[in-house]
Amino acid sequence: MKNVILATSLVLSLLPLAAAAAPTHHASKAPATTYQCRKCHMKVSAATAKKDGYKDPMDGGKLVPMTAAKPMSGMKM
Repeated sequence: MKNVILATSLVLSLLPLAAAAAPTHHASKAPATTYQCRKCHMKVSAATAKKDGYKDPMDGGKLVPMTAAKPMSGMKM
């Protein structure tokens, strides 16, 4: 019985260390580039914009890259 209690307390004491050492992949990802039509303001992905020659297939407007907003990581409320 003492061995079970000892093993359980050891695992529970090391659990916060394992969680703190886990890598955070979301912080290193760059936001995906999106394009917006100048005429109708429709948004498309970079792959779609490249496929269509950077022109909106519906109304022929020019697709321009949108400026990416910075993520609000670290914001505390």
